Amino acid sequence: MEFNFNGKTGKMTVYGSTKECNGQYFHLIDKKEIKEIEIQEGIEKILDKSFMNCVNTTKISLPSTLKSVGKFAFYSCDKLIELIFPTNVESLEEDLFVNCTNLERVVLPKNISNLPKRLFENRTNLKLVSLPEKLEVIPEMCFKDCYNLQQIKLPKSLKVIDENAFALCLSLEEIEIPENVEKIERNAFNYCNKLKTIKFNGAVNEIDSSALDNCASLKTILVPVNTDIRILEKLLEKHPQIKVKKYNKFYENLNTTDVDEIEYLRQRWIEQKVKKYNNEHTK
Repeated sequence: MEFNFNGKTGKMTVYGSTKECNGQYFHLIDKKEIKEIEIQEGIEKILDKSFMNCVNTTKISLPSTLKSVGKFAFYSCDKLIELIFPTNVESLEEDLFVNCTNLERVVLPKNISNLPKRLFENRTNLKLVSLPEKLEVIPEMCFKDCYNLQQIKLPKSLKVIDENAFALCLSLEEIEIPENVEKIERNAFNYCNKLKTIKFNGAVNEIDSSALDNCASLKTILVPVNTDIRILEKLLEKHPQIKVKKYNKFYENLNTTDVDEIEYLRQRWIEQKVKKYNNEHTK
């Protein structure tokens, strides 16, 4: 690995044939002087603590060749506002964004299926996160204490929302649960004070009775018309202020008022549901 630092502009460029970015080689630079970091094509790994304490860095550009990022890689990059990960990244380690107090927007790698615990915990200025398309679990405390996170789109691949995943997301007003989600763990949305509506696109097999504790504004849970609400029984006993409303996924997505066309589309919709069911239950 090689690098070049321009003291006038504060820009550091990392390049070389070793394919690894190792922060140990930056010891000759006062990291407080680094304002911008560009990692060029060919680098595949950012090792642990590589950009730790780059407190005045406002921009980091990552190459399309990047595959993994180590622990504490961006620790205390206090002025970093946005970070976009390239698609080819396969692994993100723990504690990447500790003390990145001004981080507002992150685009995560599209193809990664797992995230480390507490990835965004206490990122109080975080407003927007683009989640991976293949993500299966929102891990424990992933967004805990993200006070300014107002909305987030969960991927269709999602299966589990883990403990305290969105606890104390004080600005979150609504959430849509994808149809493949099977389990929502305890305190998943604890103290989401502004959360008013949760929409389920499928039947969740298990929801912990404490998943929605202290959601003072939550009044409505929307579920598909064929949902067995006995799954929600313990939850509703604990939170009698929450009302369940059923909706028909077919009719809410219609863009026509023509009776014959509606009937045709309804039959096609039924056929697709039957085909999907048969495919899932045929060995």
